[in-house]
Amino acid sequence: MVNTPTLFPHILLACSLVILPALSQASLKSVADAPLAVKTNMECTVATGKPDRCVWDTSYTILREAGRESVSTLSFDYQEESQFVLELAEVIQPDGRRKPVPPTNIDEKMAPNPAAGFSRSKQLSIAFPELQIGSTVHYRVRRIGRFEPLAPESRYVHQFWPNDERQDSLRIHYHADRPLYWRGQGLDGFTVKQSPDQREVTLTLDAPRYRALINEPGIILNPPSLEISTQTTLAPHFTALQAHYDTLLAQALPPKALQVAESLKPLPQRERVARLMQFIDQQYRYLGDWRASNRGLAPFNLDEIEAHGYGDCKDLASLLIAMLRYTGIEAEPAFLWRGTHAPDPLLPGTSTANHMVARAIVEGTVWWLDPTNPAFLPGETSADIRNRHVVILGLNGQPRQESTPANPYHSVVETRLKVQLRHDGSALKTGERIYSSDSLMWLAADDRRYGHHALSKTLCAMASQQQAGDCQLNRPAVDFLLPTQYPINIRFTDLGAAEPVSGYLIYDPLSQERDLWRNMKTYHIQQHQTDLVVPRPRQDTLTIDLIGATTRQLPKPCQVSSPWLDLETRVNRTTDGLRFHYRWHSKADIWFHPDIVSPPFQQMIDKASACVESTRMIVSLRK
Repeated sequence: MVNTPTLFPHILLACSLVILPALSQASLKSVADAPLAVKTNMECTVATGKPDRCVWDTSYTILREAGRESVSTLSFDYQEESQFVLELAEVIQPDGRRKPVPPTNIDEKMAPNPAAGFSRSKQLSIAFPELQIGSTVHYRVRRIGRFEPLAPESRYVHQFWPNDERQDSLRIHYHADRPLYWRGQGLDGFTVKQSPDQREVTLTLDAPRYRALINEPGIILNPPSLEISTQTTLAPHFTALQAHYDTLLAQALPPKALQVAESLKPLPQRERVARLMQFIDQQYRYLGDWRASNRGLAPFNLDEIEAHGYGDCKDLASLLIAMLRYTGIEAEPAFLWRGTHAPDPLLPGTSTANHMVARAIVEGTVWWLDPTNPAFLPGETSADIRNRHVVILGLNGQPRQESTPANPYHSVVETRLKVQLRHDGSALKTGERIYSSDSLMWLAADDRRYGHHALSKTLCAMASQQQAGDCQLNRPAVDFLLPTQYPINIRFTDLGAAEPVSGYLIYDPLSQERDLWRNMKTYHIQQHQTDLVVPRPRQDTLTIDLIGATTRQLPKPCQVSSPWLDLETRVNRTTDGLRFHYRWHSKADIWFHPDIVSPPFQQMIDKASACVESTRMIVSLRK
């Protein structure tokens, strides 16, 4: 059973985690800034073969004017098949007077559909009257969920993110008719107790808690969390789902899919897979349809998918798997968490996944195929499903656990530029940039979304730093099936390529990199708290030929090697002028806060900053 029992309303609070320039003052916010004080008590009953039953009793006390605006209206979304009852809604004034919310202030309707699909969710909204600073909004809601036979075991997750609310008290209690198991991480300030018979788990907050962040450059990816499950092994959670998929994938292919799969049998496996991925992309669109029923992790039947002409991840992946198997390629359903970061779950369960892909053996190698992607690079695993826990529904009828591969260490962007500097500091720049791997996938996605010409204009603006009006950019059309490498040729006049000073030019090839490392230094100074997603390719190389330029003293070669990053700079003389070379090799997609504040990481920042600073040159032009 996929459970998300942290049922709290949609409250339009000011962001507690604000992404602002890294040079602004950042810190933990003062508790005096808290707009609300919240008290929460949650009681959940878990019974075998029945839907879970939970009651939330919550109160918000308004501390500042911003808090009044935040809780004047609260909304709750819930599944149409579940039961949702508002048992109490009232306002308690500072003098103790209680005023129940009148029925005219309560509205229930169908919730808006998601951006790509149809849902059958409902939404209950409450407008609380006569609010002032010191008023307390108090409500109690009861939800009886929907039992899912394909997911008979339960897993619950509670994550405690930085929040603009002051949490004065918190109690979460689970009671079951069979043993419960729990795991936690980062739960300092919380107490978790379990009854002797293991059928009850209770989490309480030790003391009032306020953790809100301001002006942070990143996000927190691993907050304190509690996981509770009715089983500690994989099989009980996935056995029923395994049987369902075994039956579904044994169905005959629908007519159009059968015709295509039959025609592709003679092709080599690599080409066969590419053509099948292209068929899914051309014939089906991504759309989740939940109108008939809340299907959970169960897809439509294969003939229904073909008749619809659309599907969500599990529909499209199931049709792909069936077609792969028909052509003789071993393929299995794979469930995982899609996104920037997916920490390993502490306990198993179907709720460890929000996405389904196909695991296939292609010419002896494991491929992870995601038919919802807008482009396909054969043999590559897309970044948003890489390096994470995955549950496979095996061909042998047994679920098993694997991991998708970590990021590869091959080059993904290579840039070669020829720069002809002029005495006024401008320069004619011509060159080529070669995209591959993740960077090519991102470019293909943007090309489909914004259009070929629009993206070309954006690439020109990025390359010239908005300082060129004559940019010419040539690049091939982007198809669904991507090449190993994708070249872009560019030519433009950079009006600010160098700074003229007393007959010389100050040329700074890494001016943008300098800002990066300056901001990294302020991370320590401003006492930032968040993790940083590294927004650039795994390996980025830049070669610049300065035509007709010379310098009295070459910058010394510089290298940095660390567990997080390798960096190299060097400048050489050539027959035509000077050649600058820069190599960035990132060894991680995310820099986590504990690493960033460690002395070795600080040493890396200092060395990298020094390398970048050393590349600034005083050059003159040959006559």
